[in-house]
Amino acid sequence: MIAFFVLMACGFFWGVSYGKKSLSMVIVGVYVLFSLWPFVPANIVTANRAPVEILAFRVGIFIALLMLLLLFMFRTFRAALNGDGVWWEILIFSILGAGFLVTIFLGMAPAEVITTNQLGLSQLALQFFSNSAFTTWWMVLPILGVLFL
Repeated sequence: MIAFFVLMACGFFWGVSYGKKSLSMVIVGVYVLFSLWPFVPANIVTANRAPVEILAFRVGIFIALLMLLLLFMFRTFRAALNGDGVWWEILIFSILGAGFLVTIFLGMAPAEVITTNQLGLSQLALQFFSNSAFTTWWMVLPILGVLFL
């Protein structure tokens, strides 16, 4: 749960500093990278590693590729990113984006890491971010927020 709140706070302060459209671009970038993730050969780096190390390497590779993708997206759509947004819209985007990222990161974990709770997460966090019913909502709601807010 702490990771969720840290990501939410980072997203909120990013949105306050750079605007709602910039935060929306980050969410769209996460969707683009998530759709390309099955084609990234991350297994080359994670072969013969412990399950928790596999998760750490996958998350690290994901974040590095996300930074690279966002660099190109921000350069390409620079003119479209002017506009601030209202604080509550930015708060909603940061909550949805943080939940989306935590769900993706937990989805990258090997099944035994989640079932044996090797990450030491609370049962509430596991239920909220790795349960299939909640995972579906965390995958759908951020793009709906980008489209309708």
